[in-house]
Amino acid sequence: MPAIKETIGCTGFWPDWLKVGNDLIVYAFRIVQTGNYVTDICSRTGFAATSKDLSELGSGRQPKSK
Repeated sequence: MPAIKETIGCTGFWPDWLKVGNDLIVYAFRIVQTGNYVTDICSRTGFAATSKDLSELGSGRQPKSK
């Protein structure tokens, strides 16, 4: 995923998020034409430590093999 820094439009990350050591929970979507994934500052993407989403999602599980 490209590390696009953004402050006004929506596509990308807030500049302060893109620092070594920051743990983020990222909500991304795929651009159909390119197949690339992007996020935006208008989504729920943010710092993992302050997000309630991880507790709501739970501990997760290993993917099932085909």
